[in-house]
Amino acid sequence: MGTNIIIPHPGSSLPGPQGLPLLGAKANLLQLYLHPIAHLQQLFITYGDIVVLTKNDPLLVFAFGPQHNFRLLSNPDLFHGSSERFLEKVPRESVFTRI
Repeated sequence: MGTNIIIPHPGSSLPGPQGLPLLGAKANLLQLYLHPIAHLQQLFITYGDIVVLTKNDPLLVFAFGPQHNFRLLSNPDLFHGSSERFLEKVPRESVFTRI
């Protein structure tokens, strides 16, 4: 028995925090840059498994959990990077290999 995973269409309203009036998504992007793990954890706790960085702006969508990641990453029709270099191997000495 498989579990159906519903991935909302990018144009639909996905849950996520509002942007600040003048800064919009830039304030949320700054929080992500300054505190990536804590910010992503807070997004997951507050908004659930599928979250946008800024509400009504589907530029950055996060899918938490192995079932969502498998579904997205195993189907090229669902997953689009912004460039060909988007998914590069992380060097062994990188801090990200220790996470």
